[in-house]
Amino acid sequence: MNEYDDNRLESGVGSRRVLFQRRIQYVFNAGVLLVFLLPAVLLTLFVPNALIDRPQISGFVTMVHDVLPQGWGFFTRDPREPAITIWEPIGQNRWEQTSAISNAAPKSLFGFDRTVRTEQYEIDALTQNTSSAGWEECKSGDVSQCLKNFHGSKTSTRSSGEDLRFCGELALVQQSPVPWAWAGTETMMPAEFRVIEAQCHHSERR
Repeated sequence: MNEYDDNRLESGVGSRRVLFQRRIQYVFNAGVLLVFLLPAVLLTLFVPNALIDRPQISGFVTMVHDVLPQGWGFFTRDPREPAITIWEPIGQNRWEQTSAISNAAPKSLFGFDRTVRTEQYEIDALTQNTSSAGWEECKSGDVSQCLKNFHGSKTSTRSSGEDLRFCGELALVQQSPVPWAWAGTETMMPAEFRVIEAQCHHSERR
């Protein structure tokens, strides 16, 4: 091995070392950010306003908003964003949610379950193929009861793809999650729903 090769080897090792050190630094910085700022962001998002208005807390919250104006969006999508789920008639005059509640739930392996991911693609397609107008209100938040009392017309919607799960009569339900501060209570958030007839056209695998 000549001097040129030695220099290249040392340069390669040095570059890998620098890259490794930078990665360690990035991980460390991210850890520090999460440890110190995540509790503050959660506080601003989920603690009731009555508590935040206290002088001891309001100054701290103001500082957090100045540092992180994006709030929770700095880390991920808004956890309070309305979710669209699928409900289907089970038996006579009874509706149940048949789609997964959340990709991030332990039941769905925190998003690694392929079945849940494909479910979401199917729900998105059904939503896009359905007019944005004509959603029914469910002010009580009791979706099962609202669907039971619904006697309007259904919207016919086409759905195409492989291994389609949601076909026939079903309801698209849009509802915000219950805020963390109200967790453990019987509070139900208002919802909107749309009863549709999904006409499934299955595609064959290639």
